[in-house]
Amino acid sequence: MHLEQVKTIRYTATGSVFAIGQSYTAGGPYPLLSLKFSRDFDLEGFTARQELVNTRVDKQGGGQPNRVGAEAKQVQYMSRDAAWFLHVFLWLNPAGFVKEAPKHNPILTVERAGGKRYRVITVKVQDRFTLRGYFNDRDLLDHVDTALDNNPVLGDPPLDGVFTGYKDFGGIVFPSRIVHHLGLQPSFDFHIESVTPNAIVNTAPPATDAGPAGGAGGRVTSQMIANGIHYLTGAALHSVAVEFPDYVAVIDAPLTEARSLAVIAEAKRLMPNKPIRYLINTHHHFDHSNGLRTYAAEGATEIIASRGTYELIVEREIGRAHV
Repeated sequence: MHLEQVKTIRYTATGSVFAIGQSYTAGGPYPLLSLKFSRDFDLEGFTARQELVNTRVDKQGGGQPNRVGAEAKQVQYMSRDAAWFLHVFLWLNPAGFVKEAPKHNPILTVERAGGKRYRVITVKVQDRFTLRGYFNDRDLLDHVDTALDNNPVLGDPPLDGVFTGYKDFGGIVFPSRIVHHLGLQPSFDFHIESVTPNAIVNTAPPATDAGPAGGAGGRVTSQMIANGIHYLTGAALHSVAVEFPDYVAVIDAPLTEARSLAVIAEAKRLMPNKPIRYLINTHHHFDHSNGLRTYAAEGATEIIASRGTYELIVEREIGRAHV
């Protein structure tokens, strides 16, 4: 059975996932978690539902779960309308790329890479995101190259899917291993256990509420804990704003750009007419540094961090382009 004949697919895998941005040392390897994975994929509608059960392996580094042997389960829904950081993973497998690429004015070229000859299919999605699929001399998809967009720390890092060990799974040829790399490090390593073509799938997400109050950044609650020192809470991770005679210093820029913008707005409300001159980062984990770009764009002239964090994020990443 060819992928062109498949309307839905279900596959399961075990393997590894890595806690992005949670390395023990700045620039070090991301912590390892073992993975159990299943995906229901509606190829006609280009929607998917996937379950991931992660079990902590590495003792060091951040991320959840944070205790060796502890498990964390996630259920994710993806579609053409999802944000790119989810939408893109619908493309990073042979079934998704082969079925969807023809709908996006594909361009065919023949290229050599790594000493091998490939037929390369290039498509642009949403008039913005470029994906390139490399087909080998067996007409199998070898890998897909693209980029993640607008990561708060990494900018637009390269992202790929690499497909190896193709074999017959009950009548459909599918890779037995799929590896994703984000930037220079692996992010997922799937060892495919089962593939069921034309399975009955349900990829519709459940109804959700309207989201947190106070806009995309959530509500910021402030408490003066000492004269001129404001504790800014209201989200999972917090910041502190410290008032000086001519400027303000903020400690930590966690979570998202939207959250940092909300904290900046609250700091300006509490301490009007004083610029935020310093952003002090407590450590390099991305959940505590996702807003560093935002503060730099808002005019913070000094970002204070450990040497490793400064080299990793401030010198290398803040200047990285965004799509």
